[in-house]
Amino acid sequence: DPLAALLEWNRVLRPGGYLFLVLPWPAATYDRKRKADDIAGLIRRHSDPSRDRLIEEPLRAILELTDYEAIDAGDPAKAEEEFRKQVGDGHFWHDRLHWTVFDFDLIEDLMDCLGWGVKALDLIAPYHMVALAQKPV
Repeated sequence: DPLAALLEWNRVLRPGGYLFLVLPWPAATYDRKRKADDIAGLIRRHSDPSRDRLIEEPLRAILELTDYEAIDAGDPAKAEEEFRKQVGDGHFWHDRLHWTVFDFDLIEDLMDCLGWGVKALDLIAPYHMVALAQKPV
């Protein structure tokens, strides 16, 4: 729940403090076929923290839109089978899936929601987006 994390960081960060985020760049990961989330979807997931809204709904999209060829170009069908088996294991998906797909627009929207100023956005190719934001004084 990115909004819950941001609200907690907003609570503990002193006024004028900085937040530095490093987020996966979807175009360079197995998320490349997934559309970036939008602020309305994040608010909907945050306001309805049911298992289906937070876990099952994103998991269905992840399984459907993962680029299995990026995982194993030689045998994407086998990669999909392995991936689905690991997801079914229950421990795999907690720390290996990207539950939210970010882009620079979403990062800016999230910071705007908090009233924070975005000081820098950059792409550190090939895998990461970085953002520096400042909490208002």
